[in-house]
Amino acid sequence: MLTFFRFCSFWILLLLTACGANQENAFRLVGDFEENEKIYVVYIPRPYIEELISTLSRHEQVGVLVQTVEEIPGVDAALERAGANTERLSYGVFYGADQWIRDSAPAILKNKGGELQAVSFMTSKQAFANNPTGLAGSLRLPTRHSQVNAQGGARESNGEGTAIVTEAFFRHTDPEFDIQQTTLKLKQDFGLRKVIWLPRGLVEDEAFENGPVHGNIYPIGSGGHVDEFCRFTSPNTLLLARVDSKDLGKHPLYEENRRRLEENYRILKRCRELNITRVPAAELLFDTLIHPSDGKAYPVVLAASYLNFIIGNHVVVAARYYQPGMPLSIKDKDEQMLRILKEQFPEKEVIQLDPRQLNLRGGGFHCVTFNLPAAGARRKGRVG
Repeated sequence: MLTFFRFCSFWILLLLTACGANQENAFRLVGDFEENEKIYVVYIPRPYIEELISTLSRHEQVGVLVQTVEEIPGVDAALERAGANTERLSYGVFYGADQWIRDSAPAILKNKGGELQAVSFMTSKQAFANNPTGLAGSLRLPTRHSQVNAQGGARESNGEGTAIVTEAFFRHTDPEFDIQQTTLKLKQDFGLRKVIWLPRGLVEDEAFENGPVHGNIYPIGSGGHVDEFCRFTSPNTLLLARVDSKDLGKHPLYEENRRRLEENYRILKRCRELNITRVPAAELLFDTLIHPSDGKAYPVVLAASYLNFIIGNHVVVAARYYQPGMPLSIKDKDEQMLRILKEQFPEKEVIQLDPRQLNLRGGGFHCVTFNLPAAGARRKGRVG
């Protein structure tokens, strides 16, 4: 009997040890709030990009991606003139890198041992086609390929196996979308235990090619990116946009956004482990865009958002919309968001910049940056 007991105990211990090892080696999709090694930005010669890189470089290590090695001295001089801390800048050559690097870069997974793994994915955008595997290769990360049609801004991870996505985005990018099959693929490929499906994102983040959202007003977004309205700031803390009742009479699109956001809130509230903080939805901003597809001018609603912010190790870069002459209600929203971010990140400096030039092109600060998580021992990459 004693021998049998020892035999059983041995195999139980062996099984528990194996399970522990598997847990230790399990890779999970990282959260934006985790420690970074570096934040990457694709350089384009625009003041708003130079301001963003310069602001980040005063607090973080920044990897600047350029198209050719010959550009580097000129770019470095331009960023120094813009006020960058050039000692915190490193350069990498990545021909064909798209400006919207958050969406086109690989997903990064990490295990408890600190090892990193990249996951490249399918894409519906031609400009993104080579970026996931290209950047992962430059960083020399072990890379797997997923058949999921994905973009970086279309998922939000808590770093512990839960991700938030929208049905609208996947229906827009995959005509054969099946929610059950996609859930299984996301869990398998991105190391997830739980996928929270929300129906839709903001009206202004709808895809241009789907047509006007009100009258002759077109959106210029990506079809339902989560980082426009919902962000994790810790594994169990979530910021979710809300339309104030005072805004409802300004324009019909506020009412549509409120319906969508409150529906999302009802779904998220079912997840009892989440602490949800509501934050102001940005003011609807309108402009005219010369669309590159046909060269015609279209009335558009900008992809404005307070939640498309960057989380660094020492700084958070977020949106500020108020300009002299604008309604003071916009200034109030800016200040409210600043207070919330300072509460969420008390040990980081929160800096607000004007994102409208990016919003007019369909994105924001989060969209044009890529956080490379800090890791344990790993090989140094060729980029930066």
